[in-house]
Amino acid sequence: MNSTLTANNHLESQPTPSSDEGEKSEKCPVCQENADKICSGCSSVFYCSTIHQKEHWKNHKESCRPYVIKKNEVYGRYLVAARDLPQGTIVLTESPLVVGPKRTTYPVCLGCHQRVDCSYHCSKCGFPVCNESCENNPNHSENECPIFQKGHSIGSRITDPTSCHPAYEAVTPLRCILLRSRDPAKWARLNTMEHHNEYRSTLTTLWNRNEVNTLKLIREWYKMKDEYDAETIHTCIGFVDVNCFEIKYQNIEICGLYPETSLMGHDCVPNTVHATTTGPSFRMIVRTSLPIRKGEIISTSYVDALKTTTRRRKFLKNTKYFDCFCPRCKDPTEFGTFLSAMKCGQCSSGYLLPKNPVEISGSSPDLDQVLWYCTSSSCSNSVKYGKLASILNKVEKEIESADSCGVGSRISRLERMLKKFSGKVLHPNHALMLGLMKTLTRAYLNEWNGNELEIKMEMMEMLQRKKELCLQLLHVLDLVDPGLSRPRGVTLYQLFTAELPIARIQLSQGEITGDDFIAKVDEILEYLTTTKTILDLDRLIVDYPTLALSVDKAIDTMYEEKSRVQELLK
Repeated sequence: MNSTLTANNHLESQPTPSSDEGEKSEKCPVCQENADKICSGCSSVFYCSTIHQKEHWKNHKESCRPYVIKKNEVYGRYLVAARDLPQGTIVLTESPLVVGPKRTTYPVCLGCHQRVDCSYHCSKCGFPVCNESCENNPNHSENECPIFQKGHSIGSRITDPTSCHPAYEAVTPLRCILLRSRDPAKWARLNTMEHHNEYRSTLTTLWNRNEVNTLKLIREWYKMKDEYDAETIHTCIGFVDVNCFEIKYQNIEICGLYPETSLMGHDCVPNTVHATTTGPSFRMIVRTSLPIRKGEIISTSYVDALKTTTRRRKFLKNTKYFDCFCPRCKDPTEFGTFLSAMKCGQCSSGYLLPKNPVEISGSSPDLDQVLWYCTSSSCSNSVKYGKLASILNKVEKEIESADSCGVGSRISRLERMLKKFSGKVLHPNHALMLGLMKTLTRAYLNEWNGNELEIKMEMMEMLQRKKELCLQLLHVLDLVDPGLSRPRGVTLYQLFTAELPIARIQLSQGEITGDDFIAKVDEILEYLTTTKTILDLDRLIVDYPTLALSVDKAIDTMYEEKSRVQELLK
């Protein structure tokens, strides 16, 4: 991951690079004559003619990318757009150097990486796998298995599929170390990545955990003290901790290392989205979610967009080892969303926010002492964050309890939570309230079942409520996760599942005309087309993109509805 411990890469303050990998040349690389025809793919190589461009392609195609890698003392290496990149452009695709279990994981097969029930163990090393086929899968048999055979059979002790086991912490770093002898070229690429050993070594709890669960396991339990020194092991742990990307779908939840992708800087409002294909390739695909101008930094996000600033910065500091100073983090209101704001207890209109959200580190113990001030100009109230955090924890636990059990239906329980806390304890757009809204939109979808023309009219109220929630979510997402982001695509589809039955009911009851219905269909089709564009990435990463196919069907349904009503109007 491209970051420093104190800064991130954002378009607002682009650094002046001290070196540039991929300098432009205005000489044709074939004949060395003056050239004025630029490669449209990367905008970094010039040619005197299309003939020489075609001739040079066999040499250029590996480096023809829509970005250049730049470097400076503040950010290290980072990616910059080599040309204007329209929304939806594939920026890069990349195979992982290493894939393996996450640091904290339930038992997984070390062959195919699926969750296991621990009923079958590798006959050679004892770790749980799915079956004999997975036991012989090169992911396992040619990586850690021979080493695990040298020592105590720790894997045979993993018998509870519902419990995380620390022995998995050593697997992915060990796979990194094995590249040194198995694939020197990949090992060299791995060593271009950040490890932050100097900083991580100051985190006593983390460092000691690594010493016991990984270093001691590899060097002593598996008798590899002569082969692998402590510094190398800690460095490979750092490579994984700092740079890994989550690979998650269906029954798989692992991580992978992608050196080129990791050069993207973090931003809490990024200009790209990324996803990985299904196994065994686990290829990374990065696509622009917003238009990126030539020369702008290409960014990604490692955090959930619908988390508060405090929680985002704490997560980044604790897991990626840097403090974020992006414009969103520096803005107390988070672009006017008030996603972190809590109700002032001393006045009727104000909300509490910090004046400078980035004044201290995201993991500092002094966070609890930071004063949050009322936004009302007529109120002078201030409260320490520690007190507010305590309130937040209580609200969160109450919401979790209401979601899992209680009196009445799940929808009624969650709605009571919104009524109790929204605008009274938390801002209506607070992260916890938005989480409730997301859960409710899904719950309302499950509740509605059958032909909406035959259901009782009270269902109309439920559909209107779902529409209201979707619109509120979209308002926030448009500010903190804009463009072709998957959360926007999913929410737009949820909006469709409310708007179409509403329009049908209104038409059947004579509340709207046929022309009004057709106008509504056109409106729905417009945002469903956006949804389709967003979810097209699903088609690249999974064999059966369920939601993307549902959107296709929804679009077909809308055209059928429009044709049916148009026929009736003739």
